[in-house]
Amino acid sequence: MAANSSSNSTLHPADCQTYMFIFTALYVVYILFIPLFILVLYIGFQRWRKRGSAATTSHTDVFTFHMVILELIGVLGYTIYCYGIYSNRTFQTVGMIVFSVISPGQTLFHLLTCVERYLAVVHPVIYLRLRQGVGVRIRNISIGISVLFVLIRPGPGEGGGKREGVDQSKQRAFYTIMAIMATLLLRFLSNLVSTSLYISSVLGDCEEHAMMWSLFWFNAPTSLVLPLLFLQRAGKLPGSKH
Repeated sequence: MAANSSSNSTLHPADCQTYMFIFTALYVVYILFIPLFILVLYIGFQRWRKRGSAATTSHTDVFTFHMVILELIGVLGYTIYCYGIYSNRTFQTVGMIVFSVISPGQTLFHLLTCVERYLAVVHPVIYLRLRQGVGVRIRNISIGISVLFVLIRPGPGEGGGKREGVDQSKQRAFYTIMAIMATLLLRFLSNLVSTSLYISSVLGDCEEHAMMWSLFWFNAPTSLVLPLLFLQRAGKLPGSKH
């Protein structure tokens, strides 16, 4: 969606007050997200310092940390765009380029988290093997290689423990995947509507920008879902267990 409107993203604020109000409200919301993103990185750093660099970090947490970094870059993009609106309009295009670059990465880390949860439940033996030695080294080279390796060579799930524990693990994985896919569905539908309206050319520049930033609100849940799931696992949310 960001890429669609980058070519026409140099409106002056006086041209469309509605679009300015919608963008400013969204920008303020993402500024309020910054403490959440920093908290996630801080907890991750604290864990790393306590356990040492040799300790194994779950793939889900690694994906979350990278997602949070992308979100912080996205906030920087909002800031650049905001500066472009009020001062140098060239910066509006720069801000839109930042959104366009990070958007695929955001979706990728959500999907990799779903794949990781699926593998942890359906193929636990191979998943646990990847979390040890060679799996950690592979992941450090490239974040998705270990997951793709298992997808190419799937095996039957094996695991011990009580049936109840297995069912709870499946339930947690199901809820995690459903939460992520619901936010991605909202993102996809908003992009679909935006692209359709852009192609149809039924809106003027002012209305197009107002529509675009209104639909950007549907991206907000995708910015929150992984950090909130991480804090739930860490026992930092009300009602969550350590």
